[in-house]
Amino acid sequence: MNTRLEQFHGRFQTNNLRPALIDTLSSPGEPRTFSYAELGEQAARVASLLSQQGLGPGDRLAVMLPNSLDLVLLYLGCLHGGITVIPLNPELPAHEVAFLLQLSQAKRIVTREQNDNLDIRAMELWQLGEKGLIQKAAHLPPAPWQAGDEHIIGIFFTSGTTSRPKAVCHLAWRMLDNAATFAHHMGWNEDLRLLHVLPMSYMAGFLNTILVPFMAGGCVVLAPRFDARSALSFWQPVMSQQANAVWLSPTMLALLSRLQRDPGVVRWTRANPLDVCVGTAPLPAAVRMRFEEEFGLKTYQSYGMSEILLVAGQRPGHHCDAGSVGSPLPGIKIQLRGQQKVLWVNTPHALAGYLDPDRGELISPLTDGWMDTGDLAKLDETGCLSITGRKKDLIIHGGHNVSPAAVEACLLQLEGVEDAAVIGLPHDFHGEEVVALVIARADHDWQSLYAELLAHCRRELPPHARPTRFIQRRDFPRSVTGKIQKHLLRQDCLGTAGAATP
Repeated sequence: MNTRLEQFHGRFQTNNLRPALIDTLSSPGEPRTFSYAELGEQAARVASLLSQQGLGPGDRLAVMLPNSLDLVLLYLGCLHGGITVIPLNPELPAHEVAFLLQLSQAKRIVTREQNDNLDIRAMELWQLGEKGLIQKAAHLPPAPWQAGDEHIIGIFFTSGTTSRPKAVCHLAWRMLDNAATFAHHMGWNEDLRLLHVLPMSYMAGFLNTILVPFMAGGCVVLAPRFDARSALSFWQPVMSQQANAVWLSPTMLALLSRLQRDPGVVRWTRANPLDVCVGTAPLPAAVRMRFEEEFGLKTYQSYGMSEILLVAGQRPGHHCDAGSVGSPLPGIKIQLRGQQKVLWVNTPHALAGYLDPDRGELISPLTDGWMDTGDLAKLDETGCLSITGRKKDLIIHGGHNVSPAAVEACLLQLEGVEDAAVIGLPHDFHGEEVVALVIARADHDWQSLYAELLAHCRRELPPHARPTRFIQRRDFPRSVTGKIQKHLLRQDCLGTAGAATP
């Protein structure tokens, strides 16, 4: 068995009484703490329960549950039993779930309760009901460990910001090795207490916030999934459970800064070290600075993809420019190719392949072991990596290359801009025109802000990069991980070509 599988399995042995998980979701007033030994035993019993449901090594189980202790136990039970887990966001529309189920070819699907909108004629439905997995599996003996070197730990779906999602298959040992490598990169160990508020049905909610702390030997604090309502009480479990690390998206940082009214929170954050890791989407400088100034905390950006997992990250004690995503993890090689400086990555943690929707075979997107990320990047003399844009997003205006990320960063310098997205739209003469979609702060008048935007862009941007249109927006369509879905913005703009500047 691969050493990373052995290491992970060894964490959950009967003599390991260190805390592995604190569940504030099931009973917020009385959080339950599980040691590694207790959590390992529960996972082995869940593996027995899965066996009773007709699932064995190599079978695929679609899981459609909200963030919960049960979802963590299913993840661990599937790994223990050599079963491939397929996480599905329970908030997805029925037609999208049907597409993902067909693509993944799951044998069974587990939900909390009956969902009449699901088209599950080709598979069996397993409803958990009100009882949790611990109760359901209490009478069963622990199952033997069955994960092996060729075990596909899960099938994860790309975010689909530009096209239909792809089914990404990962070997268990590679994902665990990536988690251990990132934990070592951050200097995390058994003292880690990481607050989990990301959606568990997506990669970051599984790899970053479950596997990474477990491979570090630390503790996961399960807290309510972050949204506009839970943001008001976000700091309560951080302080009560003495969390010392958290993963957030840029959108989450912005909302926490905007909602902050409690001076007691700021006193706590300024007195207690907290590693704030930021990923899943680009972090605007204005959002980072406002958060760091408000709470007196340092943010650490990271970079990764569903296909190649965590690639780079800022880390304590190592200086990189604020806009950088840090240095590559040990064992990962990067190259910047072509005039556009497209980022290519060679990593031992790459996917086993995409799942072919027609034949069910694995198809590798790698070229001689290298992954074309589609991101444009630069590398400074200290080895720190910065992402400057997306190859597909690049706007060609009158023969000039325009980086949407650079224009967005310029727009976000204005105090009245809450958020901004820049896209290219077809233009008869220039090929593409640069169009800026802007969310204004609530206390700023759009007419006045529009004049500021025009003047600011004239001062700060070359002529070919200046937006030819500014469109006011109240919000942006986003993926669950916070990425702006620019393909939907383009569709909106092409359908409403006249709704532009005043």
